[in-house]
Amino acid sequence: MTMKSEILRYSLTALAVLLPTYSIFLLASSEKVVYLTQEDGIYEAAGAIFLLLASVFFFITYYRNRKGNDFWLFKTRKNLFFLLLGLLFLFGFGEEISWGQRIFGLETPEGLKDANIQEELNLHNLEIFQMYTKDGEMKTGWTKYLAGNKLLSLFWATFCCLVPLLAYAFGPFRRFFERLNLPIVPLFIGGLFVFNYLLTKIVGLTFGPEEALLRGPLVETKESAISFLFFGLSYWFFRHPQQATAADAPEKVTSEAATIGA
Repeated sequence: MTMKSEILRYSLTALAVLLPTYSIFLLASSEKVVYLTQEDGIYEAAGAIFLLLASVFFFITYYRNRKGNDFWLFKTRKNLFFLLLGLLFLFGFGEEISWGQRIFGLETPEGLKDANIQEELNLHNLEIFQMYTKDGEMKTGWTKYLAGNKLLSLFWATFCCLVPLLAYAFGPFRRFFERLNLPIVPLFIGGLFVFNYLLTKIVGLTFGPEEALLRGPLVETKESAISFLFFGLSYWFFRHPQQATAADAPEKVTSEAATIGA
């Protein structure tokens, strides 16, 4: 399969998942949307599974990859970034299922219960990582940027969009990332994250005052879609570990532009 065909297949697969995922806001009743996106619902379960699969593929890629990192003070035999990504998404999976709390019937410790908005056995629902206080008041100032969805957006925007653009466009950044052996996300995958963000905004614009209750489900849908895209990214690195470094960035831009324009 040529690179052009692979990029096209990935893009079409992503669209075939993302568009139906958001279509529930146009085709289903508000009650059905709330049901699908509720705690432990279909959308949240799918997002958790995608995070688990992403961690598995990143762990496998770490094991298979033989080119390490150069951190100036020390070097590694394997690419630690793949290991860190695997651990990150494994942590995300654990957080999504509250570390098996409802599966195994675990109790939330009192100290954590008091600080957790939903009184669950996880960290992302701690009041510090929420847009609202326990009293339902929206946070102001810098504290609102500690919200989990804000941090998630910052991560994908930086890792999947900003870093690749810097690597592709500026030689000093490219050489810096190359020395670190930092995995570089292909531009078209970064574009899919941006497309998902725009879908969220477009769907949100269709809500009337009476549909304000759907904004929570929209956030849940966005997070599940992001989990799917990270799964797709992990599979891409799994299949193309040799194309995951900044050293290939200029060639990848030329190759992708040439094949798509052919």
